[in-house]
Amino acid sequence: MDIGVVLPIVSTSLRGTSDAEIIPFGGPTAAHFWGGTPSNPQLSTSRLVQGSATGMGDVAARIKVHVTESERTAFSILGDARFPTGSEADLLGSGHLAARGLAILSARFAAFSPHANIGFLYRSGDLQNNAV
Repeated sequence: MDIGVVLPIVSTSLRGTSDAEIIPFGGPTAAHFWGGTPSNPQLSTSRLVQGSATGMGDVAARIKVHVTESERTAFSILGDARFPTGSEADLLGSGHLAARGLAILSARFAAFSPHANIGFLYRSGDLQNNAV
């Protein structure tokens, strides 16, 4: 049996710039503008956003159990969970629980070693999809 816990310290930073310009047509005054007046409009603007955060990310726990083994094959099961402990707003975590169960089959035939995995991944949250 293998048991593992991950306590991640995450550091994120983000910097973004956006530029926008309105090109008026159809008359001497602009119908839409960022600032100013219709007769003297401000038709372009720029914005800079930046931030950073450091802290605990999403804690993960995993257990793998070796179920059976023969001379040529082995079978194990794995359980894995990621808990939403990191701040989603600061991009330190996902904000949702994710849990997975997996069956693992390994074999050995001379120099050929095939492996097969099948499992299910559950993701909580309205915008999250589960996966097989």
